[in-house]
Amino acid sequence: YGFLGGISYGSIPQLQQNATRLQGGGLNLLQKQLKKYLKPSLLYLDELGYLPIDKTGADLLFQIISQRYEQGSIIITTNRVFQEWPKIFNND
Repeated sequence: YGFLGGISYGSIPQLQQNATRLQGGGLNLLQKQLKKYLKPSLLYLDELGYLPIDKTGADLLFQIISQRYEQGSIIITTNRVFQEWPKIFNND
C-alpha cells in the first residue's frame, strides 16, 4: 500500500490479507482500515484475480467501492477476462 499526492496504490491480495487480519479486531479497526482506502482522490487496486477472494475480502472490497461511489475514482486492474470473475470471488 502506498500513498502519493492524493493517489493511493495497493493490491487486492494486500486488501485480502488486511481483511483477514481485521476479521476479529472489531469495528474500530475496520473503520480505520476503510479510511485508508476512502481518503485518496484516486485509488488504484492491482492484481484482481491473482488469488481468489474469500467472503471477508469480497465484503471489504464491496464496502470500499460502494463508499467511494461518487466520492473518488477507482482503477482496478486484472489479467482475467470478465467471464472468469466468478472464480475470483469463489463463485459467489
